[in-house]
Amino acid sequence: VFEMMTQQRSTVCVLVVLALLAVLHSTVALPKPASPKKVDDYLMPTVIELSTESFLSTYNKFDPEKVHVKHFPLETLGYITSWNQIGYEWAMTFRSKFTYLSPVWYVLKFNLELEGTELADHFQSWTDDIRIKPTKRTRIPKIVPRVMLEFTEEYFVDFFTDTNAQSFAIDRITSEISQRGFDGIVLDMGHVNYSLTGLSGFIQSLSSVLASHDQVLILAVPAFQPAFGHTLFTSTNLIELSPFVEKFHVMTYDYLDPKKQLVGSSSPLTWIHDVVSRILPEKIRDQYKDKVMLGINFYGKKVDMKGNIEPVTSFDLVEVMKTKEGQFIWVSEATEHNFLYADGEELKGIFFPTPMFIKRRLEVAKSYGLGVGIWELGQGYTGIIEII
Repeated sequence: VFEMMTQQRSTVCVLVVLALLAVLHSTVALPKPASPKKVDDYLMPTVIELSTESFLSTYNKFDPEKVHVKHFPLETLGYITSWNQIGYEWAMTFRSKFTYLSPVWYVLKFNLELEGTELADHFQSWTDDIRIKPTKRTRIPKIVPRVMLEFTEEYFVDFFTDTNAQSFAIDRITSEISQRGFDGIVLDMGHVNYSLTGLSGFIQSLSSVLASHDQVLILAVPAFQPAFGHTLFTSTNLIELSPFVEKFHVMTYDYLDPKKQLVGSSSPLTWIHDVVSRILPEKIRDQYKDKVMLGINFYGKKVDMKGNIEPVTSFDLVEVMKTKEGQFIWVSEATEHNFLYADGEELKGIFFPTPMFIKRRLEVAKSYGLGVGIWELGQGYTGIIEII
């Protein structure tokens, strides 16, 4: 979900400051680059001072002999979409790095029709092939397609008080999953209020049917947004639903900055720490940390001088880098790289995940004992998949 930011004077100020930092490099207090433990033709540099040449020469490379190596020690979830189909290829290549793979196929409409079966048909050969072990070292992930409930806000309220509608929906979902031989689902209910009466009953009933077939339920939940001043998913919801949910994927991306100081940043680390402290306060953290997966984005955001934002993939970034003059700067307040460039007479910036961006977020997840969920593989590039 991406929202167009309104034109804010502070936004322009931020971008102008970033431009000055790029031009007057001597004013930027940057740490010295960290030396990678190993440097070869396949390893992208995990550094703060990242050059355009270094990025373009390594971003799409990987060592085919090490695709089975999983560096992040905790559980990982990776989404794949039909609109970025290179993700299917990368999921196949790097399958050993993932505990769960979630193809984004299914939508349950307000009339309780389940859309997406044609996508599951189309990618059936991929589903079959990814379960084949090409080598003894290959690990097979669980296939847990995403099911999105596409209801109006009003219908959510009606749905959670209508047990007959819930039973019909559960039967429709679980019949499809069992027929295909999947390992469970990721349920995404959008930005529903998780304190809605009846919601826990629906989750419990759905989980019970899935569990009877040895299938898991992963719940994708919204992260606290300071721009809204409240959260739809709380620690109380986590405790209440934990007996029925295998994992909670907390979507710590699409950050909305209420002060307009980090326009374009997808997931500042300060925000991620705040989200974790709200969902997992210290008094319950040890008991429930293994239930939570932090979201990591593989997409970026392009920002112009007027504060307009649009989502970009790695292919968009590379095209700009090959055709425009620019350079990466490290925005320490966001712990993200921003590629600043001139587009005619206009200055633009692209906040995009780099190896250092990924490394820092994996370190945070590991420090809390949390897994990670990645949206989504086809928007990124092999250089950052290899880090996982």
